[in-house]
Amino acid sequence: MANFFAWLFVNVAVPLLSPIALLLLLKVPGFERELSAGIVSRAIKDGQLFWTVIAMAASASYEAGLAVGNPAVPKWAAWTALVYHFVVLVLCAVLVMLGTVASARDGAGRPRNLIGDSLFTRASVFAATLTAATYSAVRAGFAG
Repeated sequence: MANFFAWLFVNVAVPLLSPIALLLLLKVPGFERELSAGIVSRAIKDGQLFWTVIAMAASASYEAGLAVGNPAVPKWAAWTALVYHFVVLVLCAVLVMLGTVASARDGAGRPRNLIGDSLFTRASVFAATLTAATYSAVRAGFAG
């Protein structure tokens, strides 16, 4: 159980929380405080959280792929996890592209009108939370 918590910390908590923690360091006095105002919400708004989801989904796909050949794991469960995480990976890659396009439109002074900021933010937080849970479940269920 201690190994699982160490794995959970290194593979889920660090990738999800360290970028946010580093962005919060910009609020340290003496640094460009006016640039740091709202930086975490701006990063999430433009889909940066999807990059972490892509990495977790890729790792979960790898773990599930290893489980396909494990006779102790039901094949249907391993294949379901593999296909699910691959679909999440591709979907999040498309969402990163849309967020990048929206961000570029902002920089050009043009309206975003691709996906609403609020919806995009909620989608990235939901995807990160769900993928962290499913990745952890794959690891806990398939690790031998």
